[in-house]
Amino acid sequence: MSLGLVSEHSLWFIPLCLVLAFAYSFLLYHKDSKFEDVRKLILKTMFAIRFVAVFFLLFLLLAPMLRYFSTTLEKPIIVFAQDNSRSVLINKDSVYYKSQFVKEVERLKEKLSQRYELAAYTFGAKVTKDGSFDFNEKQTDIAQMFDEISTRFTNRNLGAVVLLSDGIYNKGANPLNVASAMDVPVYSVALGDTVPQRDLAVSQLRTNKTAFLNTKFPVQISVSANQLLGRKAKLVLLDGDKSIFEQDILIGSNSYFRNFDLLVDADKVGAKHLRAKLTTIEGEISAANNSKDAMVDVVDSKQKILIIGNSPHPDLNAIYVALQQNLAYDVSLSYPDKIKKSLKEYNLVILHQLPSNTNSFTTALSDLLKNQVPVLFILGGQSSVPSINSLKTFVTVNQQNQQFEESQALVNKNFSLFELSDEIREAVENNPPLLVPFGDYKISGGSEVLIYQKVKGVSTSKPQIVFSSSGDSKLGFIFGEGLWRWKTYMFVHTGQHRLFEDFVGKIAQYMSLKAVKDNFVVGVKKIYGEEEPIEFSAEVYNQSYELVDNAKVSLELEMPDKKKMAYELYTQKNKSKKYVANIGSLPVGKYFWKAKAELGGKTYSKAGQIDVLPLQVEADNSMANHQLLNQLSSIHGGRLFSPNRLDELYQTIMDSKEIAPVAYSEKKLQDLISFKPIFFLLLLLLSLEWLIRKYNGGY
Repeated sequence: MSLGLVSEHSLWFIPLCLVLAFAYSFLLYHKDSKFEDVRKLILKTMFAIRFVAVFFLLFLLLAPMLRYFSTTLEKPIIVFAQDNSRSVLINKDSVYYKSQFVKEVERLKEKLSQRYELAAYTFGAKVTKDGSFDFNEKQTDIAQMFDEISTRFTNRNLGAVVLLSDGIYNKGANPLNVASAMDVPVYSVALGDTVPQRDLAVSQLRTNKTAFLNTKFPVQISVSANQLLGRKAKLVLLDGDKSIFEQDILIGSNSYFRNFDLLVDADKVGAKHLRAKLTTIEGEISAANNSKDAMVDVVDSKQKILIIGNSPHPDLNAIYVALQQNLAYDVSLSYPDKIKKSLKEYNLVILHQLPSNTNSFTTALSDLLKNQVPVLFILGGQSSVPSINSLKTFVTVNQQNQQFEESQALVNKNFSLFELSDEIREAVENNPPLLVPFGDYKISGGSEVLIYQKVKGVSTSKPQIVFSSSGDSKLGFIFGEGLWRWKTYMFVHTGQHRLFEDFVGKIAQYMSLKAVKDNFVVGVKKIYGEEEPIEFSAEVYNQSYELVDNAKVSLELEMPDKKKMAYELYTQKNKSKKYVANIGSLPVGKYFWKAKAELGGKTYSKAGQIDVLPLQVEADNSMANHQLLNQLSSIHGGRLFSPNRLDELYQTIMDSKEIAPVAYSEKKLQDLISFKPIFFLLLLLLSLEWLIRKYNGGY
């Protein structure tokens, strides 16, 4: 540590302080008659004390500061990232990994801790700091592990990452892409076995999420087998407890694969539980992947949706394709001159830039509004804003000179008509801007804004997407064309169209469903995956069908073992009178629920069923992916090691010159006037001088 003295004023004032302190002390003691008989030594002592005290006081007026530099030596950090998923144990060395391997890793960490700072994590579906090795995680997300390391050790002396894994990942992004942001060596310890093991598996069970009553829906079962040439097995497809398909299989090669394509009857409304099951063959490495489950929600009707465009536009295709993915919708795309039948048979009509400057669409619009068909207007550069204002809906736009401007999205946190996931909210707010009418917007009461406009980075109260309902009539407005850019943006950043499809689907679902006058409405999915959080929501209406939040709402959940659990549902901030209860994830099984609402002396009840399906992805692939681990290590300047070469890994880390301590220098400034020792020194000097003066006749 090095010290220095600095001041807000020139240090050349210090000699002046000395002169002033000397002059003041000299005048005080030079010819003071009270001290004529005092010995000169005592007089000089008082003079010196006063001189020092006055000098320090004058010096402190210069606002002096002590400047010092401190150097901190930070040890390199070695991160141990242990794969804690079930796939690690699906091999012949499972006993070794559960016992001896764990001890060897602990010994390695203990030796390295003498020279390096260690941080230990386990990962599977989630990342856990200092987690135990139980190899019980049901999914593997290696990318999340690297993302966690990058976040936690930013601006730290991260020396290396030791990744202990079989290289199998079945959740999240490709770890090669995520790890590219790190600039430290990655040393991989290759667990598992790359040699194909004896295994028979239902590798896929594909079917629709939704089917319609009294129709047939497709089911595809994929069966794979390794190292079982000449063996026999039996495939069974169960609908609940009933067998609806059976097939004997003769395995014709050591790398066997076959698809079975079936058609299954949707004979009853509700959740249909399908299970594809294979008999177990002696010598299989694991029987956990010999079955797969799927749930199909059988409904009795489709919602008919018609999209009408003023002219061909990429928005039309983006919306059409997104809605087509939901089998609950019967979607059509048309143009004004192609419409030949009444529009009142549709559950929702989407008008893209209609009425327009070239087509008033008057007759069809009158038909829609007269028959209270839900209509979603999408406005753009071709729209006739005055014609829309003349409809006298809940929205009026005073457009200035038929001008348009770009506007980004700002999601309304208090929106309550339907739920958007945090993932969708974030994506929407980062989407490219839409082209919206430039002007003043007025919306009447009874409407709800889903998205506000954000113009040139400034949040406004102008709606970008807004809805209103009156009786059975629902109207919605999307101010802005360019939704196709949203679809493209979301695909580029997620690699899939799911977010855009979910977003458009949420809007269509709300707009197309007829309002049901029910005092108690409960929302919960029928099918959940294992470890997926389960949330119940509820709305309570009074006798005037006004949404209220002063009811008592309770929930009873019957477990597969017939035990019952009770929950209370409460309203939350920013949820607008909606009752919610998140009961977390549940084990695999069938659950029955009953919900009850008490309001004004009346009791309303609802009941239903939830099916939780098993998550078996860890058993789907038992062959380790050491190639991925080798790529990770090669790209980042590390190496790949086998579990029996941990001593060599230790020596490689110890010999690495890149994994070295880092010295950080820090400059600090400290006001001298805040130093307590200086205060006590001045107090001591002045007190001592006063005592000596008092003793010798002064005052």
